[in-house]
Amino acid sequence: MENKEHTNNDLSNRYKYAIEGTSDGLWDWNLENNDVYFSKNWKKMIGYEDDEIENILEEWTKRIHPDDKDQTIKDIVNNQKKLSEYYQNTHRLKHKNGSWVWILDRGKTHFDDKGKAIRMIGIHSNITELKNLELTLADTKKELNQLKLVIDNAEIAIIIVDIDAKITYVNPCFCKISGYSKKELLGLNPRILKFKEETNEEKFLDLWSTISRKKTWGGIFRNRKKDGTEYWETATILPILNKNKEISNYLGIMREITKEVYLEKELREKEELMVSQAKNAAMGEMISMIAHQWRQPITTISMNANNIIADIELEIFDEMEVKKIAEDITVQTQFLSNTIDDFRNFFKTDKDINDFKVRALLEELSSIILPSLENNNITFDIICDDKVRLKSYKRELLQVLLNIVKNAKEAFFHKNISENKKIIVEVETLENKVKIIITDNAGGIPDDIIKRVFEAYFTTKEDFNGTGLGLYMSKIIIEQHLQGKLKASNTKFGARFSITLNNLKNK
Repeated sequence: MENKEHTNNDLSNRYKYAIEGTSDGLWDWNLENNDVYFSKNWKKMIGYEDDEIENILEEWTKRIHPDDKDQTIKDIVNNQKKLSEYYQNTHRLKHKNGSWVWILDRGKTHFDDKGKAIRMIGIHSNITELKNLELTLADTKKELNQLKLVIDNAEIAIIIVDIDAKITYVNPCFCKISGYSKKELLGLNPRILKFKEETNEEKFLDLWSTISRKKTWGGIFRNRKKDGTEYWETATILPILNKNKEISNYLGIMREITKEVYLEKELREKEELMVSQAKNAAMGEMISMIAHQWRQPITTISMNANNIIADIELEIFDEMEVKKIAEDITVQTQFLSNTIDDFRNFFKTDKDINDFKVRALLEELSSIILPSLENNNITFDIICDDKVRLKSYKRELLQVLLNIVKNAKEAFFHKNISENKKIIVEVETLENKVKIIITDNAGGIPDDIIKRVFEAYFTTKEDFNGTGLGLYMSKIIIEQHLQGKLKASNTKFGARFSITLNNLKNK
């Protein structure tokens, strides 16, 4: 018995010497008297000097991580019960500085002749760096799996192209949109998707020029599916750089907008139809105004001509009187000619932004509508500094102003207002903006209507052939074409329309 114990001690000492020549830590646990030995390296591994930790089992049990303790003890017991040939476990021990050290713990139980567990000897290896790397790799793998799940289920198309313009990756959405399988697309040039009628080569030159300079390009493509049908998509394409900051691949992120493009086209066609209807209605109104303004001059010319004929027939022809009549006819015909010019200019389309005096525009408005207002006993006042200028589309603004003033004129008629009728156009300057305010004293717009006055085809003038397009088109012209704001409200006397405009820049 003594020889066996002596042999074990010798074996233990040799093991201790061998272990202390490494960075691993040795532990030796006498299961009969519960004595424990921890080597210097064992203690150093968790930040302690040899004399700072007692050689008792509690020093280990109080430092093991709570989440690891049960499994570790289970593995130790299993080895003591001969359920495993060797004991091996990975757990965490608390370092002196409060951090956790990952330990690979390996050992073996020794038994007496009767099979009783009498001793366990093992070693600790610090695998913190390896474990942290393992955890990092696990997190990275998890993130990659999550990213793959997102990309595979995303409703955006993703494509990767190499520097030779060959497709190296497409996600399922890209295949779904294009109609091609992943296998069919890999190795091909993305131009296989180019729509045959797409002739905008400048777009593709700009694309490659941008991404070749390591910048991001964004735009819209009209592409072709495998079955030949067209589809539209927004695209963001950017270069992928390697560690040397050189382009290795190009990443494309696309979203199909075919429905949106077709809807926009439909809305644009609808808007063009509305514009045409509004212009036809405006033209009818202009013709009515022309007829009204021409009626008096034509009557005067006709009367002068009849006077000349009567003088000739009565043989009382007076040369000076005829000259006077002829001069009056000239004045009247000049008025007719000026009226034609006013209305002809009204229907011109602005191609360029005009720089003009706002007062001059309002006086042109007055020359068109004033005779009609005066005929209805409506006073028309302009309050505007002669120095106020604006850069905008002059004729489109004039069209809006005419429509608003005309609506004000009709409001007096519909509400049977016969006295003290006024329409005022006032201009204010606000920093870099110009505000044009049109007010009347026709009683205002009813509360249940004012929120709908800018809706298409909404009109309160069914009995008066209202189209419901005037204010709708005015809103579009001001806010989309002139990039301003058009609002409707009421004062205590009547309606108030305000137009706020910025100075535009020629493109």
